[in-house]
Amino acid sequence: MAKLRYVVRLHKTMRNQLDVFAKNKGYFTPAFVSEILETELDKGENIPYKIFDEDEIFQLKAGGMEKGKTPVADKQMSVYLTQESYSEIKKIVEYLKQEVNKSIGPAYVIRDILYKWICEN
Repeated sequence: MAKLRYVVRLHKTMRNQLDVFAKNKGYFTPAFVSEILETELDKGENIPYKIFDEDEIFQLKAGGMEKGKTPVADKQMSVYLTQESYSEIKKIVEYLKQEVNKSIGPAYVIRDILYKWICEN
């Protein structure tokens, strides 16, 4: 069975940091992000999920760009995951929609997991 994917945009600062980590390990960034997510989600006990980026520093906001502002979102990337990890993200999103905010989606959770990983590494 083919791997499932999420298409996400990351904050430019987060993407730059992940690019450096990926290059040092000999990966392309999307493949490295997939590996991080697989590893972090495999640790288990993700529910109840605690949001790590509480100030939402690296969570992108919807809306247009104001004049003179530089965009904070990087280009899209596809993150391929196994069925188990894909389902785990789905469970986390469902939990957060009920307990925290109905507008939270998979990209939010992916960025939060990556933020946590960057902080720990």
